[in-house]
Amino acid sequence: MKTIKVSTPIGKICSTDRTRAGITSVLALPKDKGDSSVWLCATNGHALAIVGTEGNVGVDRSYVPSELCKAPGKAGVRLTCENGNGKWESSKGKVAATDDDTFPLVDHVFPTPISNPIRVSLNARLLRDLADSLDRNGHVTLTLDGDKPEQDSGIMVTTSNPECFGIIMPLHVESGSLEDEREAFAAVFNRTK
Repeated sequence: MKTIKVSTPIGKICSTDRTRAGITSVLALPKDKGDSSVWLCATNGHALAIVGTEGNVGVDRSYVPSELCKAPGKAGVRLTCENGNGKWESSKGKVAATDDDTFPLVDHVFPTPISNPIRVSLNARLLRDLADSLDRNGHVTLTLDGDKPEQDSGIMVTTSNPECFGIIMPLHVESGSLEDEREAFAAVFNRTK
């Protein structure tokens, strides 16, 4: 039996385009053989999310229906699948069959190693609300002061309309290495080939 604990709403990023079955499901990959942890990968063709979690899917990839991964609740939700039947069941009783297709090779879309990263920590919901208030489609450009990238300050948020702009704060900016992220990503995309 395969099991996965879903703690984040990763299914929200999956495509809803049923002609692209490989990206309408969440891909579950074992981290290591015999390990009780998995990588969950989801994409809509424009954004890619990868989350490590508890679970066991054997040695092969598994496709998990996105609808079971969209609202896990505060405690998360445990999903199970009898080997070979392709139907996943949540601890809340929902059952869904998976789409069986090829998930994109994530190493083809992930950025090559970044030599001098700048990390910006901010409240994503606040950014979404600001983007929606400035542009009906939520399309914005974020601008950081390149002369003072390590100074905690606001980020300028602009749109194609020069009369619509804002600032998002507080945020934290730091530069440094992405070694932990690189190692985690390498572990994931080496398994998708």
